[in-house]
Amino acid sequence: MIDIGSTNFYFSLPNVSEEELEKYSENLFDSWASTIDDTLAIEDFSISLEIEEGSVKGKGRILATAAAIYIAVGQWGSFCSGVQIIKSQIMAVSDFLIKEAEVKINQPVGLKRLRRSSGALGKIDVLFKKVQRGDITPEEAMLRTEMILSSEDGIPPKLMKEIEDSFIGIPVFHKQIPLFVPNSPVVPNNGNPLGYRSVITNSSRNNRNKKDKFRVEIWRGSRGDLRKVKSTKI
Repeated sequence: MIDIGSTNFYFSLPNVSEEELEKYSENLFDSWASTIDDTLAIEDFSISLEIEEGSVKGKGRILATAAAIYIAVGQWGSFCSGVQIIKSQIMAVSDFLIKEAEVKINQPVGLKRLRRSSGALGKIDVLFKKVQRGDITPEEAMLRTEMILSSEDGIPPKLMKEIEDSFIGIPVFHKQIPLFVPNSPVVPNNGNPLGYRSVITNSSRNNRNKKDKFRVEIWRGSRGDLRKVKSTKI
């Protein structure tokens, strides 16, 4: 299965009980699953949602086979167009999950951290843009695509041929040649001429006393399957 979308969120709020966390997770999963079924133009896919206490930390994932992706992108005439449309659908259901996760808490939340990803299709969309700009060749883009789409069930040859034709056929933008190239090296704003980032760690985080927390895992193997729920201490 290929990762075609993931959503991470963290909300700061008082701790909740195991029963409250499980009820919250199930309601959130059902709403999210229903929206994905109505929005995502892929024949079949699996979805999973993990919610952890402390405060509320969640991760949603959407997976699909290469064959299902091939059928889906073929609905819009070209692989490039299909990738962009499905990518936009994935980002829409990711936005829904984030908003619904906050709404279903039903109380004001503090700190929020959010991250979305359109997975493999987002990475391939970036490759199309790089080919279009002339940053990489269609051949380089194909090699990277094979790595992105590698999965246990294999990649349909028709899918790879369609992607290759799309990379070769995409119009390339003309590049402007810069009229002036500075001789002096650019020093990053942090003052480090090598461009390395300094990472500051807080070791005290690892030394805090930890109590048992709960994790709720909910997943559905394919469209139409009943969801499964697992609650554990972490």
